[in-house]
Amino acid sequence: RGAGDSTVGVKWAGPGSTERTAWALLASGVIARGDAAFSDGRQYALAASVEHSFNDRWSGALYGSHQRGAGQRSTTWSPSLSLSVTERLGTYLEAGFTHANQQPDQAIAGAGLTWMLRPNVQLDASFDLGLNRNSPDLQLGTGIAFYMQ
Repeated sequence: RGAGDSTVGVKWAGPGSTERTAWALLASGVIARGDAAFSDGRQYALAASVEHSFNDRWSGALYGSHQRGAGQRSTTWSPSLSLSVTERLGTYLEAGFTHANQQPDQAIAGAGLTWMLRPNVQLDASFDLGLNRNSPDLQLGTGIAFYMQ
């Protein structure tokens, strides 16, 4: 019995982005509030992403992050390809590769949906499948993002 950890993050969209290419930084931390059996301990991460729009519907992105905490370090790279189905609905394909110290590498691939509930609120849902024996077999995710000016 018990609760799991919570994660809090702050994203900053940097200057120099253009109409076709944008970049951002993300700093996050895990609040280790879970019981020992449900907690990975305190962790901190710094990530960066770059996205390029090929046209009005297709875009590609590259995400990279480095995470430290609870005696571990890991680096993750994740390329993705996105398609705007409508003005409010989008879908994407993604892959992820993680290298952690003193642990086997992991590789995943998956897909997701994004929905703009309002101009400043996005909902998303995704799944990822493990590509090697060291990766999780299946991961499901949901999220909400708020854009503040």
